[in-house]
Amino acid sequence: MFNIMTLFKICDNEEENEFCRGALSTNVTIHEFVHPLINPLTEKFSELVNKYQKAYEWLKLYKQPDFQSGYGDWAECVNEHVVRAIAIYLARKLGEKEYAAKHLEYDMKIRYMYLPALLDKFQYYEKHRDIYKTIDDFYPELVKVFAEKV
Repeated sequence: MFNIMTLFKICDNEEENEFCRGALSTNVTIHEFVHPLINPLTEKFSELVNKYQKAYEWLKLYKQPDFQSGYGDWAECVNEHVVRAIAIYLARKLGEKEYAAKHLEYDMKIRYMYLPALLDKFQYYEKHRDIYKTIDDFYPELVKVFAEKV
């Protein structure tokens, strides 16, 4: 597995260019490298995930037109929510709290409405690693957030 990065624009001002600061590249790298961990779990637990598919109907009310929200079906919606939550959570852990806050704000604007609940679940996961040794162990608990209407 590898990651190829590209610049969206060239900017000499490091204050304006998050790529220069490293936060953007860290977030994109985390985001893309987490997909191969999370996507198979969504598939593995598809029966459980599909029990919460009503959440997708709620999210459709908020979803941006076309592909702006970044997901086209329920499984992809779950994957994108979880992956984005992990990227934000890890950005905070890496000391990029301001960037994490901006990213959360942006993702909420494009209707990833379950991110706050998922971020809370990841705090719970971190505090209970004695119970949940791996993300695989925790995944069934994690997706319970989709049972609640947002």
